[in-house]
Amino acid sequence: MIPPLIIGGGWQSFNGNGLGWAGEIFTFSSDTSVCIYVTDLYLPGDVFEIYDNGVLIGATSEVPVGTIRESDPDAAYASDIWSSGKFTVPGGGSHTITIKSIQEWGGGVYTAKIKAEAGPARCLNSRPLRSR
Repeated sequence: MIPPLIIGGGWQSFNGNGLGWAGEIFTFSSDTSVCIYVTDLYLPGDVFEIYDNGVLIGATSEVPVGTIRESDPDAAYASDIWSSGKFTVPGGGSHTITIKSIQEWGGGVYTAKIKAEAGPARCLNSRPLRSR
């Protein structure tokens, strides 16, 4: 069983299960805005969509597939080699977050992180996101 993600609880790894898999679901409630960080890990090339209560809130950046390995989620998130993104979830209620694989390479392994930001913060992504 996958442990729940806790706001401010650090990186948690999940294993993908094929293209289009939407099995990574977690819930939380917050009075303030929350940033969700998502990054590919191990082999670059996976791309993910992030949904809040069934509504698409964004997709991670599109990157070429590769064979460079990285097991540190902080290093992968900081690099343009791995697909990643940061997404705003507004405060004031309960949220069900789903992470769905839309491009898979090397087994679809990815990592997600949630952290709380005070007040009416907006999470700004530092790199271009995949357009749909």
